[in-house]
Parts: sequence; structure tokens; C-alpha cells
Amino acid sequence: MLAEWQDTIDVLLVFAGLFSAVLMTFVVQTLQSMQPDYNQASAFLLLEILKATTLNGS
Repeated sequence: MLAEWQDTIDVLLVFAGLFSAVLMTFVVQTLQSMQPDYNQASAFLLLEILKATTLNGS
């Protein structure tokens, strides 16, 4: 009976390890895509400043 439990635990540990490896891959990819693009934000803000100064005649 103890040998059966040990085999079951071995299988569960292997499954948990593989599952966590696959899940971590998706988490890393998602985290990278959620980071803000500071270059795009800076360009947008500079464009808005340019529009505001053009409208004011400065």
C-alpha cells in the first residue's frame, strides 16, 4: 500500500513540476506585454504639447 502511495505522489510531483513550468512561461510572456511603452507615451505627450503651443501661437 505504501508503494502505491509513493508512485502516486511521484506522478503528482512530476505533473506539478511540468504544469508550473508551462504556467511560468505564460506568466513571463504576459508580464512583458503588460509593461508600459514609455517611448510611445513620451511621443504622445510631446505631440500634445506641440499642439497646445501651436494653438496658443507661442
